[in-house]
Amino acid sequence: MNSSLELSSNLSTGDPTVNFLQQDWDNIAVVVFYIVISISSIGILCNILALAVFLREKDRSSRICLLGWLAVADILFLTMQITYVMWDTPNDGVSMTLVSVVFVPTLFQWTQTFDFWMVVLVTVDRYIYVIKPLRAPQILSVFRAKVLVAMVMVSSILFNVPLLYFEACGYVVYDVEWTDSATIDIIKRFCGNIRSEHMINYAMVSTVAMVTPVAITFTLNMFIIRSVRTSIRIHTGAMSRNERHELYFTLQIIAILSLFVLCGVIYSIILILNIHNTMHKQGITFLVFTSSNYAIHIILAFNSALNFLFYCFIGPLFRQSLLKMLRQMLGRLSSGICLTKLRSVTVTMEDHETFV
Repeated sequence: MNSSLELSSNLSTGDPTVNFLQQDWDNIAVVVFYIVISISSIGILCNILALAVFLREKDRSSRICLLGWLAVADILFLTMQITYVMWDTPNDGVSMTLVSVVFVPTLFQWTQTFDFWMVVLVTVDRYIYVIKPLRAPQILSVFRAKVLVAMVMVSSILFNVPLLYFEACGYVVYDVEWTDSATIDIIKRFCGNIRSEHMINYAMVSTVAMVTPVAITFTLNMFIIRSVRTSIRIHTGAMSRNERHELYFTLQIIAILSLFVLCGVIYSIILILNIHNTMHKQGITFLVFTSSNYAIHIILAFNSALNFLFYCFIGPLFRQSLLKMLRQMLGRLSSGICLTKLRSVTVTMEDHETFV
C-alpha cells in the first residue's frame, strides 16, 4: 500500500504540529530512500555473484538448487524494493497513475512473499538432511525441489491477486480528482466501503502469511542448532573432510536462518502494530507507525543482502569457487584487452607498411 498517500489523507489538517511532523516524515523518507537504494543495489550485485557460483557448482543437489532460487528471490525482491521506495518516496514531480498505484505495491508484496517462503524451503531441506526424519538422508530431490519452488511462486502470485483490487479502490477514493456529481459520489462511496470492510481482513491474512514463515523457520532452526551442537560434541576432532564441509554448510544455513528470524520478528511486530493503529485510526500514533514502514524496508534489505557474507565468511568451498570464477573472468577480460591491443598494433603496422 502507498503509505505516503494514505498518510497525506490522514494528515490533511491545519494543525501546525501535524504539518511539522509531515515535514519530518518527508525528510526521513528521503534519507531512508538513499540508504535502502544503497543496500539493495549492493545486495543485488552480491546475489548475482552467489547465483553465478551456484550455477557453476557441479553438485546438483536439492540444497544447491534451493539456494540458487533463494538468490533469485532475493534479486527479485531487492529490485522491487528499489522500485517501491522510488515510487513511495514523496516527490512532487511524480504523478500517481492507476497502473503504478495498483501494480507496484502488488509486485513488491509478491516478491516479498516469494522470498519469505523460499527461506522456508531452504530450512526444510537442511532440516531433513540434519535431523533425518523417517531415517531418510534426502527426501527432497532436485526435481521435487523445483516443483516446490514453482508451487511457492504460483501460490505467492495468487495470494496477492486481491491486493490489485484493493489498491484500485484506494486509487479511486484517495488519488483521483473527481467532479462533484451524484454518480461519482456513489462510486467513491462504494469503493471506500469495500476497502474499509475487506482491507483490514486481507491485511490480517497477509500478516499471517508473513509471520508463519518466521515461526516455521525459527522452530526448525532451533532443532538444527541443537542437532549440530550434539554432533560437534560427539565427533570433536574426528571429522572427515566431507563432514567438515557439511558442518560449514550447515553453519551457513543457520546464520542465514537466524538473520531471517531476527529481521522477521522485528518486521512482524511493526506490521501488527501498523494494522492495530490503522484499525483504531489513532492520529499521531498512526503517523509514528506509518513512518516505521521505512524501517521495514531497511530491515528487509539487510536480510536479503547479507546472505552473501555468510557464504563467504563461513563457507571455504564457496570462497574457493567465487575466487576461481573471478580469476577466470579477470583472465578473460585481460586477454580480451590484450587481444584488442594486439589487433590495433597489427593494423597500425600494416598501414605503415602499406604507406612505405
